[in-house]
Amino acid sequence: MEYFGYAGKILRINLNTKNFVVEPLKKEFIKLFIGGRGFGIKILWDELSIEIDPLSPRNKLVFSVGPLTGTKVQSASRWVVQFKSPLTGIYCRSVGGGFFGAELKFAGYDAIIVEGRAEKPTYVWINDDNVEFRDASRVWGLNTWATKEILQEETDKRARMVTIGPAGERLVRISAIMTDDSRAAARGGGGAVMGSKNLKAIVVKGSRRISIHDDDALNEVVNEQIKAYREWPSTPPADFKSLGTNTGTYVWYILGHFPTYNFQQREWPSIERFRPEVLKTYVIGHKGCYGCMMQCGKIFRVTVGPYAGVAWEFPELETEWAFGGIVGNSNIESIIVANMLCDLYGLDTISTGVAIGFATELYEKSVISRTETDGLELKWGDPELVVELVRRIALRIGNLGNLLAEGVKRAG
Repeated sequence: MEYFGYAGKILRINLNTKNFVVEPLKKEFIKLFIGGRGFGIKILWDELSIEIDPLSPRNKLVFSVGPLTGTKVQSASRWVVQFKSPLTGIYCRSVGGGFFGAELKFAGYDAIIVEGRAEKPTYVWINDDNVEFRDASRVWGLNTWATKEILQEETDKRARMVTIGPAGERLVRISAIMTDDSRAAARGGGGAVMGSKNLKAIVVKGSRRISIHDDDALNEVVNEQIKAYREWPSTPPADFKSLGTNTGTYVWYILGHFPTYNFQQREWPSIERFRPEVLKTYVIGHKGCYGCMMQCGKIFRVTVGPYAGVAWEFPELETEWAFGGIVGNSNIESIIVANMLCDLYGLDTISTGVAIGFATELYEKSVISRTETDGLELKWGDPELVVELVRRIALRIGNLGNLLAEGVKRAG
């Protein structure tokens, strides 16, 4: 059967037995659920019972892609991971970018279903039809960047992967699943689900290409897309090509959507630091995901202050309000560093910033004191405190770090 736009297979891996099964992608499944989110939610609906603990071996992870993934269609090669969330206790889907989704399709799979729990730290190496369960002890405990470097050396320099950092290993309920190029599927604690399964990473390399029904027609549509991208406005606030989602930070404030001081007030004079023309001064490079000429990813560099020399993937709009407005912090440099640490440790920047803002408001209102904060004075607008608490949450350091690692609801 010809699968236009699809690889035509689902890979089911069992970490308990270290076995895998390749299942055919049924035509009826495609018609009813299309791909990506549709595939994942249907699989979980059919296979998970309502009472399971999200951090038990009975939970499952479904990584899935859509029919346009890996094609020349612009901005369509994202991937979705779905699971029962250890943060909320219900279904969760989280979406990532980069190149992992396209590589999964090139290897011949529209979805991966991960089941069970490995006895020891493990990573899965998928090279087209070859699937191996490998010892991850060497990289267990390492940050996501070091893990990428080592696992690409062990497999293939061109391989793509999803991995967790120390936060996921420690079952931090707001931990993220990261790609090899620092893109995150961060919401809902998927990193903790991988950690609970002793699964450090899934590494993929593929050699296939996607079959297209009418290549000429697709080229025509893609050329229209490219033309629209090239004609995209290049003046603020629409300058998405040069600043990515950062174009929206100041606009959000103007529209009344910026969560200042943990949503306690509307006004924040420090918002002027987040004007597009100011943020552009930090940009030293551009990057994009597979098949996307927009290249909305930016590399920010810090040139002054205690964090001088740091260069990393830029903080997205949500990260700027999470480590900025919510905690009253206008120090851009500290937000860049906090974002970098979240990527390296494998943390959701949104939930982490919200947890810090929550704790700061409790401290401000004398609901908690230094007894509960391990001696820290939680103050609005303290850039060093933000960076330190990211580290403590990711590594579950102290009473406060361990508590906030459970997420705001449980901490409350």
